[in-house]
Amino acid sequence: PADGAPTLTNAGVVISMAQNNRVQGLVVGNAGVSGKGIAGTNFGSLTLKDLSINTDGAGLDLNTGSLDATISSIGAAADNNYGLNLQNLSGSLTVSGTTTINGSNFAALHITNSASAAFNFSGGVNASVSNAQALLVANGGSISIDGGSLSGNNETAVDISNSDLNVSLTSVSSNGGSNGIRLVNTTGSFSINGDGTTAGSGGTIQNKSADGVWLSSAAGVTLKFIKLTNTASSDGSTCSGTDNSGCHAAVNAQSSTNLVLDHI
Repeated sequence: PADGAPTLTNAGVVISMAQNNRVQGLVVGNAGVSGKGIAGTNFGSLTLKDLSINTDGAGLDLNTGSLDATISSIGAAADNNYGLNLQNLSGSLTVSGTTTINGSNFAALHITNSASAAFNFSGGVNASVSNAQALLVANGGSISIDGGSLSGNNETAVDISNSDLNVSLTSVSSNGGSNGIRLVNTTGSFSINGDGTTAGSGGTIQNKSADGVWLSSAAGVTLKFIKLTNTASSDGSTCSGTDNSGCHAAVNAQSSTNLVLDHI
């Protein structure tokens, strides 16, 4: 938003959407740690322009409607709600600046059942949560992320299924739980690049009972400079000398194409 844009705050929900609204030219501020910046269900068409979100609660909680949204930046928390909760949506959301979410117990970025929508985080996503996923997507339509680092401990840091991806990250880290990264039925591209020279600069995935990285029908995955330590500590449901289809591994790729592993 332009300099001098008003900042709105409110304990609970800062802006609650009815139907067919436009919000423009302001800063969405604190809602309280259990609150939400912008929230709405069955909101029809919603236009968001020339605004930013910087709140101590959830940033967006939107369910069922069509979006035309351009947001300059998002700062939110995932302690009592999903940091961003986007469900049953069509249309598009673009965040041109950085999205930053920290917290525990709830996924930082949660996108579901939005197969016809496009979500573009062109300023990158930095998210660090415990006991939850940093990025949780199912039937998410088109997902683009240009840069950032994700960390989700005691859970799968990145869990994406049935979505078209254009995701490029610096690092993904996860300590504890079953998987570190899980991609199932994804098209497009997903890459973790590190800094191009340093071991572990792409993140550390460690202390996993199952696969460190689990890929099933995942296209265009590139993993660089990632440390995988103490993963696959259990064998899996079917793992023997004659059948390894259920074996756990540091990287387990099945029916996946154009996979690149570099300095891992």
